[in-house]
Amino acid sequence: MVLTLSVKHGQSTYQLTETEDAGVSVLMQHIEELTGVPVRCQKLICQGKVLDTAATLKALKVKNGSKLMLMTSGSQTQGQVAVQQVIKDKAAAAKQRAEDFRQKQNKFSKTDQTPAIKMQARASRWAVVGIASLRDEHLTNLPEELWPIGASIRVADFGSNRLTSVPAALSAFSALQRLRLSHNHLTDEGIPWPALAAMPQLVVLALDHNRLVSLSDSLGQLTNLQKLSCSHNAVARLPGVISRLTHLQHLDLRCNSIAELPQELSACQALAELDASHNQLSALPSQLCALHSLKTLMLDSNRLTSVPSEIFSDCTSLFSLSLHDNPITAAALRDLKGFTEFDIRRKGKYSKQMDMHVMTPSNGFDEGADAAQWQHWAPR
Repeated sequence: MVLTLSVKHGQSTYQLTETEDAGVSVLMQHIEELTGVPVRCQKLICQGKVLDTAATLKALKVKNGSKLMLMTSGSQTQGQVAVQQVIKDKAAAAKQRAEDFRQKQNKFSKTDQTPAIKMQARASRWAVVGIASLRDEHLTNLPEELWPIGASIRVADFGSNRLTSVPAALSAFSALQRLRLSHNHLTDEGIPWPALAAMPQLVVLALDHNRLVSLSDSLGQLTNLQKLSCSHNAVARLPGVISRLTHLQHLDLRCNSIAELPQELSACQALAELDASHNQLSALPSQLCALHSLKTLMLDSNRLTSVPSEIFSDCTSLFSLSLHDNPITAAALRDLKGFTEFDIRRKGKYSKQMDMHVMTPSNGFDEGADAAQWQHWAPR
C-alpha cells in the first residue's frame, strides 16, 4: 500500500509518498533529497514517538495521511543550506509567476467583468464594421446596447434564438439592408411591422422558422426588397400588397398553410425564384404566367390538379418546375403549349450542371411532375 505523508520542518511542510513496507531509513533518504537535511541529522517524530530507523513504516503503524515532525541535530552543512536556498528560490519564482499571470488575466479581462460591459465592447465593434451578429446565443430579448449604434448597422443577424418579439426600437436601424430573424419564436404581434415599414432600403428579410400566421400589409412598404423568406410558419395568405415589391427576386413560402397565391404576385416582374412547396394550393392564378423573369417554380406537396395553360409559353425564362406529390402527372404537362421549348431549356440547364459535376442524373432530373399519380391522390 502506498502512503501519502506530510513532513513538517520548521515553517515548511512537504508531501511525499512511500510504501508501507519501506524502512524509516529509506524515508529519511527521500527526506534528505527533498529538504537537504542529511540523514545523520534527522529525527522523525510521529504521534509523539521518535521513529526507529531500523523498523518499517508498517511495523511502526504509520498510516496513510500521517503527519511527521522532522527535527534536526547539529549544525547545517553547506550542502543543506544550498538545497534549502534552492527550494526557497523556486518557491519565490513560482509565487511571482502566479502573480504575473493574475495581473495579465486582469488586464485582458477588464471588458469581461460583466455581461453588460462585454456587450458594450461588442457593440462598439459592430458599429465599426456595420454588422451586428447575435446568432444562436439563446436570447429572449435583444440587448439595449444595440439601439444607440442602430444608424451604423447595415446587416443584422438575430437568428436561432428564443425571441418572441422584436421591439419597435428596431427603427433605429435606419441604414439596415439585411435582417435575419429566422429560427425564433416570433408571432404576428412580435414583428415590429411599423419599424420595418420605415426601412425602404431593406433588401433581404428572413422570417422563416417562426410562428407567424399572417403577413402585415406594411410589407408593401419594403419596395426595394429582393429576397423574402417566410418558410416554415403557419401563414394562411399572402397580402395583395406583394405587388409593390417590384424588385423581389426570391420568394420562399415553403411549409405554410397558403391555399391560394394572389393575382397581384404577377406585378413582381423581377421574381426569378418562387418556392411554395408544402402548402395547400389547389390552383394557380393565370396571372402567374406574366412572370417573364421566373426561372424556378417549386410547388411540391400541394393539391394541384393543373397549372395555367400558358405557363410554359409565357414564362419564357422558366427552366425548373417541380410539382411532385400533387395530383398532376408529367403526361398532363407535356400536353401544354410551350412544353417542348421549356423541355429544351430544362435539359440544357441540367446538362451544364452535370457537366460541371454540380448534380447527377439521379438528383432530381425529371420532367417536373410524377410519372403517375401518387397513391395518396389516386382516384378511389
